[in-house]
Amino acid sequence: MHLPMFFVGTAIVDAEFIKPKRPLDYIRNLNIWWSILRNLLLLTIFLFYGSNLGKYTCEKPHDHSCEFFRIITFDWNMPKEVGWYLAATSIIVLALVSPAFQWLLNTCLSQFFGRISYMLYLIHCLFI
Repeated sequence: MHLPMFFVGTAIVDAEFIKPKRPLDYIRNLNIWWSILRNLLLLTIFLFYGSNLGKYTCEKPHDHSCEFFRIITFDWNMPKEVGWYLAATSIIVLALVSPAFQWLLNTCLSQFFGRISYMLYLIHCLFI
């Protein structure tokens, strides 16, 4: 189900490290104010669309979280998978273009969770 996103992410990362002129250099080299706006936009897309997209978790039709997800999915016309792909692409691009986000990913805590995440992925079904 998520195989297309794997190929999109792989293509973005490969394009960044193979070509002499990387495709994201244009948005990477923006001035500080445009960079802050770019990072906030990418982080907002990740946070808004990276969740479960409430249509499937709303308990009441008029719940406030349902209204939020109704708006960001254009009255439920956008499939949840598209939202997840937008979130994944935005976080990949943010990791490639933002030095602040790269620093965050390079902290000891992030490195620790990166080392144990695959092991947790393999055994999480035992606890569920």
